[in-house]
Amino acid sequence: MEVKKVEDGEPEINLRWGVWHTRNNVTNGTYKINVVTGICNAGSTIKVSNKKITSAYNQWMNGFAPGISISDSLAKVSSTQATYYMDFSMVGVFWSSGVCAKIQSGNLVTYWQ
Repeated sequence: MEVKKVEDGEPEINLRWGVWHTRNNVTNGTYKINVVTGICNAGSTIKVSNKKITSAYNQWMNGFAPGISISDSLAKVSSTQATYYMDFSMVGVFWSSGVCAKIQSGNLVTYWQ
């Protein structure tokens, strides 16, 4: 899991094999949410203002093996949650996943689901 605040030169948090991260006392700004697993690199950008997610955009994913079909969508689910949804299929096998950013009790919680 990687969370990087775009403004202010704030250092990034890099927990590449983690599936959950909490950034305490989130501040206003733009954040890149990124997950790197054994098979992919996926994420998006969110803007936070007054402890609310005001927008989610610029989703990306790469690093998948040839032959895997992917459909994806990024949604601002609520004023406190944005999720980048991904559906995969390969030779009759289907699975879903996603990268979620959620504001809970003033903290930015990010995870791979």
